[in-house]
Amino acid sequence: MSKPRKKVYICAGYNTISMGTGRKEFHPKKPRPGLEHYIKEAGQGTLNQIGGGGKVDESVIGNFMAARFNKQANLPGFVPMIDPDLTWKPATSVEGACCSGALALVSGIKSVLSETA
Repeated sequence: MSKPRKKVYICAGYNTISMGTGRKEFHPKKPRPGLEHYIKEAGQGTLNQIGGGGKVDESVIGNFMAARFNKQANLPGFVPMIDPDLTWKPATSVEGACCSGALALVSGIKSVLSETA
């Protein structure tokens, strides 16, 4: 593999409580935050560690079955609500069941290595 033309650093990550039935916090009759809350929480938690959305060239969201459970399949459309600096920057989503998060990470790494990000 050839060496990238510029230095590349991976800086931060963030986890939220998932919305699924396997969590002790889940109760089908109690209200809980929606998908938008979790996208914003995870995005802002990560961006706060690196100094904001101005340092990001593109975004990748990994999620499993948002279209079925949340009636929303276009998750990249939520990226600008995380940070206004992400408006008009490329964003994509990937889905790979239990491996969706890892697939998102790999997709981001491929963008960096191909020098498109």
